[in-house]
Amino acid sequence: MLTAGGFDNSEGSLVSALASAELYDPSAGTFTATGGMAVARAGHAVMLLSNGKVLIAGGSGNASEDILASAELYE
Repeated sequence: MLTAGGFDNSEGSLVSALASAELYDPSAGTFTATGGMAVARAGHAVMLLSNGKVLIAGGSGNASEDILASAELYE
């Protein structure tokens, strides 16, 4: 399972969008870092395509008015 982006609102931190991506192995209960996104984003759409790639599109950056009109593909 791929997890990508989101907001970092950890204690003592300003809320900011993330560009990180990780693979989750549910049988082991572990996360493994994978290549990060080119653009930090949260609130984006994610879709598994029929060719096995994952499309990540839209969302927002670090400011609520920073609406993104870009997309990225993961294999």
